[in-house]
Amino acid sequence: MPLYAVAWLGAVPAWLEGTLLAQVLGNAVKRAPRLVVSLALIGAVALSVSLVNREPWRVRIPTSREAVLHNFPMVYPVGAVNWLEQHGFKGNLMTPFRAGAYVIWRLAPAVKISLDGRYEVAYQPGVFERIEGFYQGDPGWLETLKRYPTDLVLARATHAVVPLLEREAGWHRIFDDGAYMILAPPQ
Repeated sequence: MPLYAVAWLGAVPAWLEGTLLAQVLGNAVKRAPRLVVSLALIGAVALSVSLVNREPWRVRIPTSREAVLHNFPMVYPVGAVNWLEQHGFKGNLMTPFRAGAYVIWRLAPAVKISLDGRYEVAYQPGVFERIEGFYQGDPGWLETLKRYPTDLVLARATHAVVPLLEREAGWHRIFDDGAYMILAPPQ
């Protein structure tokens, strides 16, 4: 129960009965009820201002390089998707599992992705493992690109496949914000 409610009621909740805090609150309410109510209201206003300044209604999408380097599970490719949108990209985009749904949300139907969170119901058995193996640079990673037609590859900065792709003739970065990058095949 908030302190201002205690002051208003002039009572102490059962869980506070017999404690030093209950005695202090009870004495304060008896001696200066207006002061207690005023302090409680000031506290409530200060808390409200603090919450408003934090904008809890605003969705914040983690996108930073630091989040990627610390391997946070949910870091979204906002910069890369913005870049694709600004350049009018249409085609097949190889996407890691955790980024696929965000790409669909922002770019469908113009962009087709390789994988997203629906992998258990929307993809054939083995697709998830094959795409994950691609991003981890597992043996056969290059065969994955041949098996699934890909116009561009979206990858986290930490994916093992990035240096492997860049060693392949003609593959190059066309976007890099430190968190995600987009790699293009030979022209």
